[in-house]
Amino acid sequence: MGTGQKGNSGRLQKNGIGVQINVIVRQAYMDVYGRAHLNLTDVGSGIEAVVARPDTAVLGLVNAEVQIAGLSEQTVNTRGERLSQQIWVSSAADIRVVQPAPGSDQLYSIRDLYRENPAANDGHRIRIRGHVGASSENSVLIEDPWGAIECHLTQGTRFPIGKSIEVYGFPGADGLRIDLYHARVAEIPEEQVDLIDRNEALPPPMNTVAAVRQLTPSRAALALPVRVTGVITALDPIWRQIFFQDQSGGIFIKYSGNPPALRVGERVTINGITDPGNYAPVILAPKFEDKGPSTLSVPIPVTLMTLRLEGSTHNTSPLRASFTL
Repeated sequence: MGTGQKGNSGRLQKNGIGVQINVIVRQAYMDVYGRAHLNLTDVGSGIEAVVARPDTAVLGLVNAEVQIAGLSEQTVNTRGERLSQQIWVSSAADIRVVQPAPGSDQLYSIRDLYRENPAANDGHRIRIRGHVGASSENSVLIEDPWGAIECHLTQGTRFPIGKSIEVYGFPGADGLRIDLYHARVAEIPEEQVDLIDRNEALPPPMNTVAAVRQLTPSRAALALPVRVTGVITALDPIWRQIFFQDQSGGIFIKYSGNPPALRVGERVTINGITDPGNYAPVILAPKFEDKGPSTLSVPIPVTLMTLRLEGSTHNTSPLRASFTL
């Protein structure tokens, strides 16, 4: 089959290659032509299957693991990176249930979500309880005692800040960050919010950046609690990441949602959890308490030799260097 164009953002590839994959169904609906659309997940990435001749059982496959056979079609950008993928399925006979949906959705805290990483290890729908930290038409930021994550809703509904809620959704990883997708929200009584952690001894939070950076990878992977106060020294709102510094050092932080207090030079208190990161410990799933504007620390004068000798420490303190070319 040929290759065609699709908009300005990507290239449509119809290669006619037959595929057979095991996936979990995240959403199912019928279009006006009587075809079934199944939104699928495979370790966090989204794929849609379009079933030309479905039966009535197809819409009941949400949260089940299925094996699907069909023809692949994908949209890629100019760098060849996949933007979306569809699998064209002839009929319901090409779908086989590998494992039915679990009888109930497992309840997680945000700390458990990062410690166990069901986005990579399981993929089934989960539940999280907490309070609304922010709300828009398409998403809600849920906060629990450990941190905050963004939940992308199937139906847009706004919720008041501070409302006690339970969110059902499918975990998906975007680099180090985990969000919930195809999520639904239910209001719950306040006394039910913290039930998951009531029988667990809560470790005291680390209160300096230096304490986090001194963790071994195995300790950082335990999603230990952190509460630190300092200044935002760099901000990337597209990738939702910041560099943060207190009196003991600097660290990389990945966040969810669009917190209004994030500005370079802003003083904030961060409640989050640890992670080994890609090369050094980091803080994830942070909640922010705005403490008002501050001044950036004075850059440390360095020489090229100092950078060579100390570069392996991953120090994120601001530097001032001059070189002659």
